[in-house]
Amino acid sequence: MRKITIVATGFLTIMGIGHIAFTPKYAPGITEQAAWFSGSGLVLIILGLLNAARLWGDSNLSIMNHLCAIANLLTLTWIIFVIAVLPVHQAFFVAILLVVLVISTFIPNKIAKHNC
Repeated sequence: MRKITIVATGFLTIMGIGHIAFTPKYAPGITEQAAWFSGSGLVLIILGLLNAARLWGDSNLSIMNHLCAIANLLTLTWIIFVIAVLPVHQAFFVAILLVVLVISTFIPNKIAKHNC
């Protein structure tokens, strides 16, 4: 499960970077729409970094696992809203990544950490 979590975390971060990179194309100019569009990408990057900290941090720190679980669940709720408003394929992909991350926070990580 650890490797799947690493892949999901990486893809989530890449999706956030892509979201910000495509802001000028889908929300041109310095507008409110551009701020929200790029801000959504920033949320995905921050969530990816939070999950990375959980993966490579102290495995005995359960508070990090709890914080990631809450953040992942909140973001999953948000992406379900996004899909209801704008059902685009990348939103479904992010939803799948978030489901994986939510599940991974509830599975105990008894696998020894190693350099990945």
